[in-house]
Order: sequence, then C-alpha cells, then structure tokens
Amino acid sequence: MSDSAIVEAARQFILDRFLPGEAAGALTPTTPLISTGILDSLSVLELVTFLENRYSIEFAAHEVDRAHLDTLVAIESTVRQKGGRG
Repeated sequence: MSDSAIVEAARQFILDRFLPGEAAGALTPTTPLISTGILDSLSVLELVTFLENRYSIEFAAHEVDRAHLDTLVAIESTVRQKGGRG
C-alpha cells in the first residue's frame, strides 16, 4: 500500500515543509526519516500535529518515536491503527 493516500499526504507534507525542492521520488515509502536526520525532534512534532489534524487521531507520547514515524510505511501503519483513513 505504498501508494496510499496516507503515504502520499505524509510524503507531500515532509517534502513541502522539510525538503523543499526535493523530487517526490527521492522520498520512498521506506526512506528512514528520523534515523537519517531528515526529521529532527521539532519536525517530528510538526508531522504529528499534521497527522492528528488531518486524520482526527491522537498520538500518545510513547508513539512519537522511530518505531511509529521513521518511514512513510510506519506512518501509514500507525495512522491506520489509530483509526485514520486514507
């Protein structure tokens, strides 16, 4: 499901906010976001706020980590588990 609306929305948000000018294809569904430094702690919080607002979900503090947010695939899985729909 790498072409899901959740993946695409998260990809576009990250490209617009944190990687301006970068080609969309450069950010694959499995590109590490946190462990490679694309997202730092502040940008992770911005991403979480975006996801919470867009999908009417809430992240618990322990979910704001690499396991849940390090790739677009992980982001999609987390949003779906929380009831968000793409």
